[in-house]
Amino acid sequence: MPIPISLAHTPTPLPILTSFLAPHQWYIDGFHLFDFFTDDLWSAVDPAWRAFVDAEAADKGADAWINVLVGVACGADVPSGWPSGLADVVKGAREVAFGREAEGDDVEDEEACRLAAMSRKKLHEVERMARVVRDVTRRHNVDAIIDVGAGTGYLTHTLAAQNPQLQLYALDSDVTRTHGSLTRGARILPSIHHQKKPAKPTSSSSPQLHHPPIKHITAYLTPTTLAEHCQNRENSLVLVGLHACGDLGGRTLLDTFAHCPAVKALVVSCCCYQRIALSNDPSDTHVGFPLSTALRDILAASTLKITHRGLAAASLTFASFKDRATIKHALRGHYHRALLQFLLAQIHPPPPTSTTTTTTTTTRVGSVPHTATTSFPLYAAAALHKLNIPLTPHIETLIATLATTTTTALARIAFLCTLRSTLGPALESLVIADRANRARECVDACGGGEVRVSNVFEYTKSPRNTVLVAEKGSELSF
Repeated sequence: MPIPISLAHTPTPLPILTSFLAPHQWYIDGFHLFDFFTDDLWSAVDPAWRAFVDAEAADKGADAWINVLVGVACGADVPSGWPSGLADVVKGAREVAFGREAEGDDVEDEEACRLAAMSRKKLHEVERMARVVRDVTRRHNVDAIIDVGAGTGYLTHTLAAQNPQLQLYALDSDVTRTHGSLTRGARILPSIHHQKKPAKPTSSSSPQLHHPPIKHITAYLTPTTLAEHCQNRENSLVLVGLHACGDLGGRTLLDTFAHCPAVKALVVSCCCYQRIALSNDPSDTHVGFPLSTALRDILAASTLKITHRGLAAASLTFASFKDRATIKHALRGHYHRALLQFLLAQIHPPPPTSTTTTTTTTTRVGSVPHTATTSFPLYAAAALHKLNIPLTPHIETLIATLATTTTTALARIAFLCTLRSTLGPALESLVIADRANRARECVDACGGGEVRVSNVFEYTKSPRNTVLVAEKGSELSF
């Protein structure tokens, strides 16, 4: 079956991405939504946009206006009445960001998921990633596959079953996940995903193919340690990472690919950009972003400065939500949490206990019961209980006042969240383009090869759906 992916991207040039993002940096990472009231964030928004949002919410009603915002965030056309500057931002973000469409050709039914012991999402990702890896290994006739950040072995065991002639290594930094992979290997049910058609009987003189056992390794993975694991093993390897987290999917894998002659190819999808190592020193080359010489040179002369909060925004998407009602519920949660932050700033809670931080900038509440999310008074009561703050009559009065005097803020917070989610894919595209450029620098230094970024997973099933493939070899052709 052909690999169901989009055509390889022609990445948006790095200067175009940085030039677009720089003027909008404040909306990407200049604030925390929890501080909407305490820092008076609304006053920093373009005055024309503020007037537009308030007028739309008053005219349509907050709920209907939020429906419009959610629609735009999910890809609907920008309504004709929007201010030109705001409409240009939304349309511009869509134009510079990589397209996310991927061809759909398979259905993960319940029986298939049960037999494979995977969720629909995981089975979708594993099956498609395995097809890409299979094609790469065949082009290079490699001896082994190293699954980096293998976790509990979903991809590892699928690759082992589909490539019985190859040695599989499963590397992970967590011993619990390694044990999970070992347990999974012992419990895999024969199915269409782990066992193909029964082998035909062979004569005693016919050679039999015995799958080498998977070798599990638990180790802290850095460019240095991963390179050590790749040395002195088989003659040729393929490195694989399914949603490799943070720097693992960037600097660690790319540096190993560049510096280890045995590594012939790299197949990686990435996630958790907020865990990428950053530095305020532009000359620091031991960071996870930027990786490519091209982007380092551009950012050195740009006003765009990437922060961890900005990288977190790169992962922000509404595509992973089950439906629009879930999105609206999340937006209301941001509103309630911002109100709580404002409340905490007014009531001056007692000194923190050993388990509770009560400063207004670092208070962590966590989840509250679903029944407490329908109104701010219920939410505040549940949150204060978790923070061990007594609900006094004075505090009850403050809560009631906030609940009745800040109703317009819900539409405003929803607007800021929607705008940030609209800019997120453009920033993610910058991270992906940087890694693709770094991969191109690597293959050029090794004498040539091919680099491709493609959409392998369906976006609504797996929002981090792009896969970077880098292969050494001047005569390769996809």
